[in-house]
Amino acid sequence: MKRVRERWLDIVAVAVITVFVSLASQRWTGFNSPDSEFYASLALYGSEVTDRAYESAYLPTRLGYIAPVRLLVTVFGPWVGFEIWRVLLLLLVVGSVYSVVHIAGRSRSLAIALSAFVGLNTVVLAFVGNTYLTGSILAATFALVALAVSLLGHAAGTGRGALGGPRWTTAFTSGVIVGWLLMLNPYAFVLGLGLWVSIRLVVLVRLSVDRWRRLASDALAGLAGFVLALAVFLIAGAVIFPGSNWLTTYLEWNSRLDYTVFIGDATTWQRDSALIVVVIAVLAAAIATIAQPRHRWAWAGLALAVANIVVTIAMMVFFTGPWLETPTYVAKLWPAALVALVLVFTSMSPGFA
Repeated sequence: MKRVRERWLDIVAVAVITVFVSLASQRWTGFNSPDSEFYASLALYGSEVTDRAYESAYLPTRLGYIAPVRLLVTVFGPWVGFEIWRVLLLLLVVGSVYSVVHIAGRSRSLAIALSAFVGLNTVVLAFVGNTYLTGSILAATFALVALAVSLLGHAAGTGRGALGGPRWTTAFTSGVIVGWLLMLNPYAFVLGLGLWVSIRLVVLVRLSVDRWRRLASDALAGLAGFVLALAVFLIAGAVIFPGSNWLTTYLEWNSRLDYTVFIGDATTWQRDSALIVVVIAVLAAAIATIAQPRHRWAWAGLALAVANIVVTIAMMVFFTGPWLETPTYVAKLWPAALVALVLVFTSMSPGFA
C-alpha cells in the first residue's frame, strides 16, 4: 500500500510540475521559421501538401513529428492539438529528469527541484514550443537517457526502474524511443543511440555476473521495440501520405543531399556560448567521479557528458555538415548535458543509494 501511495505521489508531482512549466511558458515560440511553418503545414494538411509539391523528396520522411501531431490536430483542431503536443513534450522532459533522481533513491524534494529547473530551461522551452522537429528530439533524448540510467539501477541490484517493471520493459521502451528518433532526424538517432550505449557500457562494467547474457537480452528487447516503432510510423506514413514510400524517399533524398552547402561559417561553434553548458557538464561530472569514484551515478554522468562530445566530433569528421553551426543542432546536445549535471547533483547529495 505504501509503495502504491508513493507511486501516486510521484505521478502527482510530475503532473504539477508539468502544469506549472506549461503555464509559465504559455508564450511559445510558434512559427518562427520557414521550416517550422513547413512541418506545421504537413501536420495540418498531410498529403494535400505533398500532392502539390514540385519535388516529392524529403517531405514525408520526418514521420516522428508529423504522424502524432497530425493525429492531435485532426482530433482537437490546430491550436489545441499543437498545445497538447507541447505539453506532452514537457511532460516527457519533466518526467524523465524526475525519474533519473528517483531511480537513484534520492529525496522527492530534490527530484522536484531538479526536474522543475530543467523544465524551465529556456533552451528546452524555446524548442519544445516550436513546430519544428527539435523540441520532439529533445524530449525523446531526455526519455532515452532516463531509460538508460534505469538500466544502471537494475544492474546494481538497487535503485528503481523508470517504468517500475522488469528490466526487459526498459530495454524494449528504449528501442521504441530510438525508432522514434530515427523517424525524427538521423543525426538525433545517432546521438541518442551513442548516449544510450555509453550508459550501457557503465552498466556492463558494474555487473559482476551474467553481463553478456543481460546485454544480449537487453539488445533483443531493444531491437523488438525499435522494429515495432518503425512499423507503427511507416503505417501512419502510408495513411497520411498515400502512395509514398518512406525508405525510397529517404534514400533518394539523402543520396542527392550535400550537407556542406548548409555551412555558412564552420567556426561558429567556437564562439557559441550555448556550448559552455556542454563543457561544464564534462568538468562537473569529472570532478564528481574524482570526489566519489565508487558512485555509479557520477560515472553515468561522466559517460553521458563525454559521449555527447565524442559522438558530435565523430559526426563532424565523418559527415561534414552544420552540426554545431545552427541552434537547432546545438540544442540537441543539451539533454545529455543537463542530465549529466542532474546526475552530478544526485551523486553528491547526502544519503547516496
